[in-house]
Amino acid sequence: MVPSPALEYTANVNLRSDWLENLGLEEPVDLESYRNVLHAFTYDDPDGDGQDDTYGLTFRLDNLTTASEKAFQNIFGAYGIPKGREIELEDGTVTTWVKHPRFLEAISYIRTLINDGVVEPDYVAIPQMDMFGKLWTGVAGCLEWECVGPTNNWMPSRYTEDPVPTFCFPLLKGPYGDSGVPASYPKLTEGWMFSASSKNLEGAVRVANYCMSEEGSDLLYLGVEGTMFQWIDKEAGTFEYLDIYKDSASHRAAGGYCYWRLFKPANNAEFRTLNEQTRKGVQEAWDNGIDWAYITGVSQERKENGADMDQIISEMLAELLTTEEDLQTVYDSYMEEWEAVGGSAWEEEATQMWKEQGGFAEE
Repeated sequence: MVPSPALEYTANVNLRSDWLENLGLEEPVDLESYRNVLHAFTYDDPDGDGQDDTYGLTFRLDNLTTASEKAFQNIFGAYGIPKGREIELEDGTVTTWVKHPRFLEAISYIRTLINDGVVEPDYVAIPQMDMFGKLWTGVAGCLEWECVGPTNNWMPSRYTEDPVPTFCFPLLKGPYGDSGVPASYPKLTEGWMFSASSKNLEGAVRVANYCMSEEGSDLLYLGVEGTMFQWIDKEAGTFEYLDIYKDSASHRAAGGYCYWRLFKPANNAEFRTLNEQTRKGVQEAWDNGIDWAYITGVSQERKENGADMDQIISEMLAELLTTEEDLQTVYDSYMEEWEAVGGSAWEEEATQMWKEQGGFAEE
């Protein structure tokens, strides 16, 4: 297997800079100023229409309780927590991110946003597309998501306002000086392979090498230059589709876009064709990654009990946002259950695997 060198996108705080300007506010730099901005977006008529019809932040509960999703990555990051990833404690134990010593502090901050009334009121049940729609229609002033959506893929066609909104990507510093999101690492367990039974391995290697080149990435992502697309300014990454290939179904039926993820160089065609602001936002998120215990081996305990462990954490996260009970008591009860269904055994296995891998010292 040849591992993919490309990095996955991480989360940005996509905040409406035009609303900041309307209200005479500065871009937030920490959790306190972020809370103040979300309050102003909710209660101070940021769009100037005289109506009480906006709020600060749109999110949905599933994007918090699903580890791979991006809700509140930057808020947890402001407490030094790589949301959804494994962490190494001070004693060397590798464990789940929710065992970070500042986890409940981050939860408490999120609860203050909910209690302030500055977040999506239907966050428990809102469908994902409806959540995005609150940003598109000028109801919400912020979405924590990869900036590729808000400032590139959705711009300008998804937005209903004229002029379309503008965004900034603030980095939020927490009470201990931390900021950022989980570091994005090359996926060493994913990539592409050569069959052992290949009758022309040399030819297969030539095809793979071409597909991993800049020209090959352009072909797989955009299609045939001059027939399916043409560059407007290649250095700036601007292009246009041609003729029938302006329709995405026709473009994909002819092979465009469909195969580019199979061969994805670090400087792939998708990244190179993002607009300048989005490329900077993606890079900024990558540059402010929080290290985590990236174990590349296969954990037997995780294979056997991982689904049950994840379900308990998901249920705990949902209850911690809504409960009237003591947070520590709720947390301790769930973590005791998590440990009993396999969490403790997984910690031992994961810690040993991390040590054998070399831990942070070998990165």
